[in-house]
Amino acid sequence: MANRKSLGRLLTVYAIIEIIYTLVVLGLCYFVFQILINTHLIYPANYGEQGLAHIQEQLQNDSWTPEQLPFYYDYIYKVDGQEHMRTIDPSYNDLVQEAEQTGMARAHQDIVTTLKDNQRELILLYKLRPIVASEQLHNWLPNFEWFYIIVSFSIWVIGFVLIVKRSIRILKLEIQKIARVNAHLKEMNLHYSPESSNYREINELLESLDSMSHHLEQALIQQWTVERQQQDLIESVTHDVRTPITLIKGNLELLKESLAIDRHERVEDIEDAVERLEMYIYRLSRFDHPDEEMLSVVDEIVVTEWLKMVRKLCRSHQRQCIVTRSDRAIDWMVNSDDITTILQNLIVNAVEHSEPRTGITVQLVNTNTTYKIVIQDEGTGFDAAIITQAQEKYKSSKSDTIGAHGLGLYIVQQLVQKYNGQLHLNNYTTTAGKSGAIVTCEFNK
Repeated sequence: MANRKSLGRLLTVYAIIEIIYTLVVLGLCYFVFQILINTHLIYPANYGEQGLAHIQEQLQNDSWTPEQLPFYYDYIYKVDGQEHMRTIDPSYNDLVQEAEQTGMARAHQDIVTTLKDNQRELILLYKLRPIVASEQLHNWLPNFEWFYIIVSFSIWVIGFVLIVKRSIRILKLEIQKIARVNAHLKEMNLHYSPESSNYREINELLESLDSMSHHLEQALIQQWTVERQQQDLIESVTHDVRTPITLIKGNLELLKESLAIDRHERVEDIEDAVERLEMYIYRLSRFDHPDEEMLSVVDEIVVTEWLKMVRKLCRSHQRQCIVTRSDRAIDWMVNSDDITTILQNLIVNAVEHSEPRTGITVQLVNTNTTYKIVIQDEGTGFDAAIITQAQEKYKSSKSDTIGAHGLGLYIVQQLVQKYNGQLHLNNYTTTAGKSGAIVTCEFNK
């Protein structure tokens, strides 16, 4: 760890490199510019001003003509006040007039000066900036100063980009190490080869991910062990329960033969309950290997089976089952066993909170957009203190020590939400003095 560098140091180093590179480029550009001037490939910015004295001398020679002026001058040539030759653009007329009055005029880099000799007058325009020594090159590149600045800046930008790309490449390689470890964790491949970095911050993050991977592996091993134990327990229970179920079914057959015909209905109710218990045992045995869920249309056969189960539950607990509506819904697909579980839990809950020989009303209502199951009892209703949380797990008004309560409505709530529905719990009181609870399961189609 002590030999590893910091990312802050990396950025600082590259910042210093960039500063040094900038200074080197500036120095190199200045050095090259001086070489160009010393070799007379480029004239300095004041070169036009330096040549004025020589032109003044030539002007005194009667044989001198403006064509002998260097290419970097523009001019107006006058004799006896009359203009004979002109190369200065008319846009400079204001500067020309000022130069004629004062001897010299200047606007930014443009300088106009006047030279006189007896009857002759020469007005010169030149630029105060570096000049390319070649006339042909000057015509193609009249502003060498900006050209040189753009070239120098381009060289600096190219080097700057290369330095930045180098630093980005280093950071990208380090980030790729983190990405590889993250990909292993995402795919739950916890036996990957550990990554390391020469940079302290990246290495600390990699070590943190390795530590998390180790703890995750331990947690998964523990979870798999628990799941395996649970599966073993489920397999053991489902296997051992089959024996007493078989014994009960066999004795029910013998009991059915010995009982009078009018008592067979009770035995058949017990047989139906045993069949449901076998179904639950089968579903429990398949918990770790879920099959594709079987959905069916809510037709007359399905509704009839639901109501048959409800009536048997009510009869076995001495409650009167009142079915006021039993609609089918051919436009709604469900797992029939899920609705059976909902009905069973709601009926059992109604039985537990009502007295024998009271009524339990059942409605199965189909609409264009919903399917409702409404269960109404004539019992004590929901405790006002917990009615808003009655569907939560282990929430119950019971307080005995027989076992945990509050699972019935919780299971109903989970199954209702499975079908994108809502569970409504309410109490009611009629003018006739009846009261109790109303539970509504409203499923959205």
